[in-house]
Amino acid sequence: MNRKRDRSLWLCGLFILGQVQVEAQGTLPDASLAAYVALLEARIPGAGTEAFVEPSAGERAAFASCLQVMLAGDAPGAAACMALLNYDVSFLNDVGYGRTYLVAEERSSGFRGLGTYIVDPAFARNIVIAVPHPLYDVNTPGESQQIFQEIGARALFMAGTHRCADSAPSPCTGTTSACGGGAYRISDAAHFDRNFMQAAHEAVLELTPPPRAFNVHGQSSEPVDVVLSDGTTASAPSSADVNRLRDSLLARGVSAGSCNWQGDAGLNLCGTSNTQGSLYNGSTDPCGTPAAAASGLFLHLEQKRAIRDDPSLLIEALKEVFSLDGATQVPPPPAGLTATAGKRRILLGWQASSGAESYNVKRGKEAGGPYSVIAQGVSSTTYTDAGLTKGVTYHYVVTAVSSSGESASSDPASAAAN
Repeated sequence: MNRKRDRSLWLCGLFILGQVQVEAQGTLPDASLAAYVALLEARIPGAGTEAFVEPSAGERAAFASCLQVMLAGDAPGAAACMALLNYDVSFLNDVGYGRTYLVAEERSSGFRGLGTYIVDPAFARNIVIAVPHPLYDVNTPGESQQIFQEIGARALFMAGTHRCADSAPSPCTGTTSACGGGAYRISDAAHFDRNFMQAAHEAVLELTPPPRAFNVHGQSSEPVDVVLSDGTTASAPSSADVNRLRDSLLARGVSAGSCNWQGDAGLNLCGTSNTQGSLYNGSTDPCGTPAAAASGLFLHLEQKRAIRDDPSLLIEALKEVFSLDGATQVPPPPAGLTATAGKRRILLGWQASSGAESYNVKRGKEAGGPYSVIAQGVSSTTYTDAGLTKGVTYHYVVTAVSSSGESASSDPASAAAN
């Protein structure tokens, strides 16, 4: 199957059909991503709830297409796309970090436990952080949120239920002591490939260049505090990132071992049956066939509770090993655009976009455009469009500009001059 072709066809159908009413995405009330993630974690269904409902193959392909729109920083496009999948796309402005994120969260009505997906269009490192066991692995949501923000990662993916939510067994390879032991459950986002988590990873792997993926877990049984692997148990040289991270942690006094370092014996949690790891490592059947060799794109982290509660040394090591990509992305679209009518003029205002050096203001005769630039290089977050005709409604969008380029358009705003 040609996934790119199938997804492109689906997107064309989406915008032609227009069968779902899409509300303009707004801005979440949370002042920080940490506050949002804490509240999100509190809403995740627990073990035994049967809250995970497997999406169809078509829905998974559609979700992958929508996520690619979102990764490109196109908030209006992502909102329209995700609406068909019962998702809302919103801005989240983190005051402390000075960052604006895009958040795709499943609606409570019709909830199927398919996860939450957060994107930073102005990322500094082309890395995706995944949280497959947000309740079972205690504090991995909060830890992963810290890692995501501190290293400037591209995206944060969080599973939608407890790994033991459903009783149905996963057909994918491997067994576990979790959830009563035996086969993994279909609600285990790291060990079942027919879910939105796997579709999200398939989507990002089609990007150029593809990102690295960090799978964040908790453990209490291993002889060291942090167990690292590339998703295989094959020995790797000291220059491999997984072993460089091991050495960086050891240099900081953290007890760490690598499944890919020949001298580290007795490690068991190596992520070899992780379906995302198998995907990144090139398996043609991530559910049934673990990859034999590593691609260098996947990192599996198993950590004891003390590290999850205070990941500061881990974050230092990650920053040291995984350098900035250099090509920082364009700023995210400005959020919160408002249009206030005045005497033959309209005052526009919007929220600052992280990384923006200036803004372009665009005006159209009809809602939805087309829009023409009426002001370039605006240095503030307000603009007055004067000399207008009384009683005529004008429609506006704003874009953010930096040395890396121009963002996608903001949500539109309209007003009629007095």
